[in-house]
Amino acid sequence: MQSPSLLGAYLLYYWPISYAQIRFALCSVQEHLISLAGRKNTPIRILDLGSGPAPASAAICDAIFSVCKRNASLEVLAVDVSASALQIASSLFKKSFPEVHIKTECSAITSEDYIQQKAKNDFFDIIVLSHALNEMWYNQSDALQRRIAFLQKVSAQLSPNGILLLCEPALLQTSRDLLRIRDSLCSSGFRVIAPCPQSNPCPALHAGEQHTCHADCAWRPPKLVASLANVAGLERKSVKMTYLVLQKHCMTNTNPDGLQEKPCLLPHERHMHFRVVSEAMRNKAGRVRYLLCNGKQRIALSAKNGDAHAKTQGFFSLRRYDGIYIKNPSLRGDENKPSYGVEDYTELQTEPFIPAMPGGIYSW
Repeated sequence: MQSPSLLGAYLLYYWPISYAQIRFALCSVQEHLISLAGRKNTPIRILDLGSGPAPASAAICDAIFSVCKRNASLEVLAVDVSASALQIASSLFKKSFPEVHIKTECSAITSEDYIQQKAKNDFFDIIVLSHALNEMWYNQSDALQRRIAFLQKVSAQLSPNGILLLCEPALLQTSRDLLRIRDSLCSSGFRVIAPCPQSNPCPALHAGEQHTCHADCAWRPPKLVASLANVAGLERKSVKMTYLVLQKHCMTNTNPDGLQEKPCLLPHERHMHFRVVSEAMRNKAGRVRYLLCNGKQRIALSAKNGDAHAKTQGFFSLRRYDGIYIKNPSLRGDENKPSYGVEDYTELQTEPFIPAMPGGIYSW
């Protein structure tokens, strides 16, 4: 971020992508944003750690303004080691969010003195780290433990109903590391409010070393981003990320001994709520299947390719992180490894992860 050419390249390409990731992630916590925006005489305070030129803060402000028609008082504190990036952040906010009070601090966020001083003096409604965790204590053997300890200290700055928003690249290692951090924080009193249905130990970590969990959101990138991606040979038809929204000091039903061995779904359970955690996959029998997660277990749901009833139920239109309620599926697996099928009598109710956004995500 200290190199003018590299910072310029980031602004042209990765800034819009980072903005989109956070903007999409916040779609799953609309009610919380509405609650924050509904407070009177109290500004919503945002702490952006490792902010760079603040795409995450911009996305948060835009998301809040979208639910309150810009009728909210917002304060942003952006902290980064790059003075150049922070200067650009201030300029961007002055132009696009003149009503937002933004303050910047040039500091290394991993500094123990900084953490201790900030935790004593300030409280925030939203603390965000976007693509910052994976760079902290990089290549050190105890990096994961130090990141967890850092987040536990930082959480002391959260207001009573504040949220911690973490976003990382949807790569296998960075994604699984964030899921491990998730489980550790949940075991110490945090609650996941998005995207997971529950705060149990993450089923992806128990499914095998090649399993992970990430969002994949279709988008129409700005022309400049699309042009740069085309020249670089990159595919940018969607935005991918692994993210978490957490609250602290909440009781959870996390089992410290890990997942229960007894299957969480039995044939007599007729109504089930899941989140889609895979793309559509086609097996040798000609069936299309998705992996679903209910917070305890990953389970396959399949239908015959091209099945008319499944199509009317929206089965073939499912995307990652869509919510889905299932009524009367057929049991295709067994009690030790349940899987389900869509039949003529099966009913599906789907909830798109990304709602329609009038004007698109760049409407601001």
